[in-house]
Amino acid sequence: MKILAINGSHRKGKNTAMMLELVLEEASRLGAETELLEITDLDIKPCKSCNQCLKVPQCSIQDDDMGMLAAKIKAADGLVLGSPVYFGNVSARLKNFMDRTRWLYLLDHISLSCTALL
Repeated sequence: MKILAINGSHRKGKNTAMMLELVLEEASRLGAETELLEITDLDIKPCKSCNQCLKVPQCSIQDDDMGMLAAKIKAADGLVLGSPVYFGNVSARLKNFMDRTRWLYLLDHISLSCTALL
């Protein structure tokens, strides 16, 4: 089993990352292969709202890190998203990432559910 965690904080390695690491440590203890990605290290362009993903299950933006992230998400059995709470919502970086996954949950075999961590 593979568990992928994405830290949506703008501050790499801080509180949100530490909480995600605790989750991954427990998953690893139970036998899962784990990976933590820091969203602040990634180049994720904003969604253009072109709706191309409604016709073809892929994003029209191809020159950023979302292709790599999509491959990791599809290979994972579990996805854990962590974010500090800003104005009652996830961070802007994580929201941008979530918007760009639209085409992934249009695929039959992918089901994304998100939980924000404090």
